[in-house]
Amino acid sequence: MRRSIPHPTPGRNPCPLAGAHQDPRIELVQVRGAMRTRPVIDLARGVPMASFGLTPKYAWDVLVTVSQNTNIKPHHVAEEIVRAVTGPPFAEDLQQH
Repeated sequence: MRRSIPHPTPGRNPCPLAGAHQDPRIELVQVRGAMRTRPVIDLARGVPMASFGLTPKYAWDVLVTVSQNTNIKPHHVAEEIVRAVTGPPFAEDLQQH
């Protein structure tokens, strides 16, 4: 049985690079935000990698899953993970996820 390929919705670009030509000012703000949050995210990924022997990708997947399940931005989850290494344990809701 052949499956038909859906036609794109008018006005929507199905290309994954559709946003690649956005306003450079918006892109600059997004890149700067990513540069600010990346160090704590990378550090937080290292905690489960070292503690449980996770791969970098799996550690990222865990961080994203907790973020989605708690509706907390990934860099805030990362900050909590890093804080828990030297400070008090995770908040109860984060521990559950």
